[in-house]
Amino acid sequence: MVTLNIDFPKDFFKSETRSGFLVTEERKKVWAVQLDLLYELDRICKKNGINYLIDSGTLLGAVRHKGFIPWDDDIDLIMLREDYERLIKISEHEIKKPYFFQYYRNDNFYFRGHSQFRNSDTCGALRHELLNETFNQGIFIDIFPVDSVSEDMIKLKEQFDGLTDCYQILECIKSKVPKSNGIMSAVKYCFLKWRFLKIHDKYENYAVMNDGMSEYIDKVAFRGKIHKKFYHIRKNIFDDTIHLQFEFLTLPAPKDYDGLLRVYFGDNYMIPSRAPSCHAEICFNVEKSYADVKNEINHGSVGDYFIL
Repeated sequence: MVTLNIDFPKDFFKSETRSGFLVTEERKKVWAVQLDLLYELDRICKKNGINYLIDSGTLLGAVRHKGFIPWDDDIDLIMLREDYERLIKISEHEIKKPYFFQYYRNDNFYFRGHSQFRNSDTCGALRHELLNETFNQGIFIDIFPVDSVSEDMIKLKEQFDGLTDCYQILECIKSKVPKSNGIMSAVKYCFLKWRFLKIHDKYENYAVMNDGMSEYIDKVAFRGKIHKKFYHIRKNIFDDTIHLQFEFLTLPAPKDYDGLLRVYFGDNYMIPSRAPSCHAEICFNVEKSYADVKNEINHGSVGDYFIL
């Protein structure tokens, strides 16, 4: 397993059953890499006065399981846009290898609508992207900016439609990226990369178009990419926070976590129900980098990875 900078409890890596689900040693090792990423990000945020909250399945896991949802495979954090932009700004000098803060401007044709904090010495790649994408695909945690959501349905539709249009163009651009070498391919690659960044800037502009104009927020840049609606969450969830146990760490969460979890998961969120992951199958390796796994496959091997 790769070297990590966090100390783990003595029995952390032992297989165990949680809520009737077998948590294997393999899953624990993936969790360990993600907890190490979280520990490092938390250190950087505290040092620089940047605020974040645990969100979505990570918040639910903290409340219901005091750690990971047993069948979960990632960690979700949210930040107000101003904190998110500050984190991007300081990432170049604060974040050192093997850690990598990934967003659309620092990795080729990377498009998520949010950022990911990765361990470059590992593999946490979506199966369909492992061979087809060139960006960093180490094990990751998700960092979502939250932006204002208007109560005006006309402005809301304008924002969603703008995001959707940009998303479709970005996907089209990515599909045209040349795989071959040569002068013409290099010229086409540079043009498409320039076009990609221009459209992504436009996408970001739609995400922030209502900032400062509403008391409601949501993961606009993320939901505009894959969902058909936005939630209206009060911005003041960042004003009144508590710390919740998550495995052996304590992490910042909204004091009104109950209200937020009801929005996300309904009134019965405390009843464990195994839902399918929002990810496609992820190829994990905690001992080899995504580049090594990709190279193995390119040279005729099946590739050394496992899928949780």
